[in-house]
Amino acid sequence: MGRIVDRAIPILGNTLGNEHVLHMLEEHCGQLVPFVGAGLSVGFGYPQWKQFLETAADQMGLRPKIDSLLALNRFEDAADVLTADRPNTFNDILQQTFGQQRIQRPLGKGAVRHVASVARGLVLTTNFDRVLEIAFEDAGLRFDEVFPGSQIREASYAIEVRKRVLLKLHGDYYSPTHRVLTAKEYAREYGGTDSCDIELPLPTILAQAFGAGPLLFLGCSLQNDRTTRVIAKIAKKLAGTVHFALLSASECTDERLRELDSWNIRPLFFPAGKFAKIEEFLGCLADASALGRVKVPGSAGKATASVNNPQELVALIKDPVRLDQMGRALIEGGRWEEAWLFYSKLVELTATSSERMYARGNEGLAEICWHREKWEEADRFWAIGRNFYGRHSRAEAEALDRRIAKLKEDHPRSQSR
Repeated sequence: MGRIVDRAIPILGNTLGNEHVLHMLEEHCGQLVPFVGAGLSVGFGYPQWKQFLETAADQMGLRPKIDSLLALNRFEDAADVLTADRPNTFNDILQQTFGQQRIQRPLGKGAVRHVASVARGLVLTTNFDRVLEIAFEDAGLRFDEVFPGSQIREASYAIEVRKRVLLKLHGDYYSPTHRVLTAKEYAREYGGTDSCDIELPLPTILAQAFGAGPLLFLGCSLQNDRTTRVIAKIAKKLAGTVHFALLSASECTDERLRELDSWNIRPLFFPAGKFAKIEEFLGCLADASALGRVKVPGSAGKATASVNNPQELVALIKDPVRLDQMGRALIEGGRWEEAWLFYSKLVELTATSSERMYARGNEGLAEICWHREKWEEADRFWAIGRNFYGRHSRAEAEALDRRIAKLKEDHPRSQSR
């Protein structure tokens, strides 16, 4: 068994399909995009969303008006009731509840401490608190940018260039301006009451984020609420994507497994009630991720895998995302010939299996050609990417054009290496 599987099975148990999913997870180690829910903040005294709404309603004397909505997981509708009655009072309670004054620095506990070691850039969360921001700062990996709520629509370029960014889907506790919390706010940003218009700016950026790598849901209930339905709709659009979730074994029912399967999510189960296992497992995953990082000379210290013998390494890698990341690291290090090996393998591997990754491979080859002053070849490879994105997503086609324009601006013909 692999490095992660060997260590994780004693933690999670070799039941409920865990071994099979762990092997899949190991193949994607280094490409995971953590999606962090309230469960990872509970240990710091922050309530889960339903609990917060109940407490806020009690303080406002409106509990009878929202109980029926909470019973149906209609949390956004319940928030609508509270904000419609007394918006300032609701905002005051939210800020007092999720403020960072209760966090002691540095963090000395909690599974969230390991998220920084698992992530490679992008992180998503539904949490209002700033536990994640603090955890990354403590790890010396402060986020380059944080996009709360409706500001996520501005995150496209940061995701494109693989910055270390945090997308806060519901917003931040301190700023009601960009919040996406109530049913009205969801309808404004996502379109419709119980639907999701994936052509709107914010869902388009989320689709871009979901395509950045396999999501790993941590501390998320993944119940059938509005947020999960949005995630599910976007996930279904990105056919062939694989995501993972760490859940309690109490949720391992046939109905639940079918539901997760329909969302392209492969579940890992920890023993019911043994929440300490979450931190233990993430520590294991963080160690494995760290072992996969070695410096590529000339890459400004970026963490990637070793490329001492590129031909041998290329032959071993079967994961398209890994090939893309390795090729990208080599391009950033100015190692064009070695980068060519990885992107050529990516194109060969995905020619008949994944049109999206095939387009990514050709984009990588185009960039290498541009740096090597092979202008016509670069345009030919870029045309393949334009053809794919033009047929699938106007936003992605425009993003490709921006990447090309930026490269040509930074490395005009007369100065390209």
